Amino acid sequence: MIFLLTSKVFYDLHQTMKSLLHYPKIEEVNGHIHPLSYNILNEAIPRSRECSDAGVPLWSCACRQQTVVTGNWTDVHKNYAQMAADKINTHHSQKPQTSCMDVHIDTITSVIEQTFAYGGRENLVHYHIEFKSQQGPSKWQVQVNPKGSIEYLKQISRYEKYRDCHDKRVSIEFCICRQYPPGTP
Repeated sequence: MIFLLTSKVFYDLHQTMKSLLHYPKIEEVNGHIHPLSYNILNEAIPRSRECSDAGVPLWSCACRQQTVVTGNWTDVHKNYAQMAADKINTHHSQKPQTSCMDVHIDTITSVIEQTFAYGGRENLVHYHIEFKSQQGPSKWQVQVNPKGSIEYLKQISRYEKYRDCHDKRVSIEFCICRQYPPGTP
C-alpha cells in the first residue's frame, strides 16, 4: 500500500523531480512545494499515511474496496438513479418548449460500490450506477459521492443520433428528442 501512496501522489513526484534539478543538493528545492508532499529520494514516508494525508482525492484513492452489486438494487441505488434522471431532465425543463423528452428510468443495469477508509473514517461509499431509460432508448452512468452528490453524469449510449432533432439550447448529450426502436445504437 505504501508504494501505491507514493507512486500515485503527484505532490510527491513534483517535489522529487524538482529536487533532481538541484542534484547533488536534493534537499535544497526552491519554489512551491505542497505541504503534504515528501521527497521520495531522501524522506521516509510514514506507514500510517492515508489518502487524505497525501492529498489524494477520495474518488482516486487506492485504498478503496470495490463491490459489484448484482441484481439486488436497494432503495439507495434506485434513489441515486432517480436523482440522476431528475438532473438530466433539468437540462431542458428550465427552457420553454424544447424538443427534448424527460428521461424515465427503465432498468438499473449495474451498481459498483466503492468503500473507503478515508481520514480515519470508515464506511464512506462511492456509487457508480448505470441505468437505461425508456426514452431513446438511452444508457446513462452516474457517480455519486459519499455525501450523496452527483460527481459526474453522462450518457454512455450513442447520442449523435439526436443531432438532427435536438434543441440547440440544450447540450446534445442531455437531449433525447426522438424515440428509436429497441436495439438501435
